[in-house]
Amino acid sequence: MPIEQILAQFHFLRPWWLLGLLPVVVITWLLWRNSRATNGWHSVIAPHLAELLITSKARRQRNSLRWSLPVALLALVFASAGPTFERIPQPVYQLDAGQVLVLDMSMSMRATDVTPDRLTQMRYKAMQLAAEHLDGDTGLIAYAGDAFVISPLTADAGSLGNLIRALSPEIMPEQGSDPLSALQLADRLLREAGYPQGDIYWFTDGIDTRDQQELTTFVRNHPHRLAILAVGTEQGRRYNCRMANYCAPPAVMW
Repeated sequence: MPIEQILAQFHFLRPWWLLGLLPVVVITWLLWRNSRATNGWHSVIAPHLAELLITSKARRQRNSLRWSLPVALLALVFASAGPTFERIPQPVYQLDAGQVLVLDMSMSMRATDVTPDRLTQMRYKAMQLAAEHLDGDTGLIAYAGDAFVISPLTADAGSLGNLIRALSPEIMPEQGSDPLSALQLADRLLREAGYPQGDIYWFTDGIDTRDQQELTTFVRNHPHRLAILAVGTEQGRRYNCRMANYCAPPAVMW
């Protein structure tokens, strides 16, 4: 790499530390002035004779004291300023956005109409969405018979992957399917984090006909944008019928 490019990349990570050069200059000047002042033999020997009579060893000790401290302070200031030749990319802006992932953990997610099953597909899609496509603060909610906050809103959406990977219907305290409580909880999370208008990403394999009216009312009465990401096929409805007392229809997109 040409020397011009190397010099062009040189910069300080903490340039405000360079203000420490001012006291270094002052200390250097004080040491230089004190070294010139008469002390010891200089107080009894004429100045024009002192330079001839003072031994070279004493002169070297005096010069060493005059320059060693300023050089050490100068090196400390430059090291603290963080000199580097590598520039770290800086984001042009930070998106001020809030969103919540809502994951359906009802037993119907164990259906195998998609490979290997709905739960695995949903977890993969949710982790991919959180890690690669979401900016800003992201929260995580799981629900079955009731809704639970798995993670409050965090700026590190990629860290949600381990939490999503650990979710399964078997760990839910209450079986069933109550999506409305999950959406209401997502609304509370967003508002408490300072996002009166946010995004809710709802992963589910179906919506009960009995819940559609309440869910429609929720969508109309709240300013959040709701995206429903459906997992499953029509053939998988038989699994829903076997695990619950109703046949859940395919998810509806709002």
